[in-house]
Amino acid sequence: MQAVAPSGLGSQLGLNPGDVINSLKVGSKDERPINSPADLSGGLIEIFNATMAKDNKEQAANIVLKILQRGEKEKTIEGAIIRTDLFDRADGATLYEFRPNKRDDAKKSR
Repeated sequence: MQAVAPSGLGSQLGLNPGDVINSLKVGSKDERPINSPADLSGGLIEIFNATMAKDNKEQAANIVLKILQRGEKEKTIEGAIIRTDLFDRADGATLYEFRPNKRDDAKKSR
């Protein structure tokens, strides 16, 4: 990862420049290795599809993201990505929110 937007989803996930995304699991689908930008794009499309509103109800994509941090430390991030009804003022894109699993929060506080 070369850059992380300060208010973007990557920042909410706790990603930093230099981190490497190793794998992504969306919902009940199999974990997918991330070996290229195309692999990551495919994972983002899965998240997009999983968060499309159905019957005007909030839709969430449960994810498990495994990353290798700059210092060679492996980290697992688990939680839900929620599609909001808000739009980014800069480019008009839909905004997403990340809510970590409670046990993920507990790991951060140790």
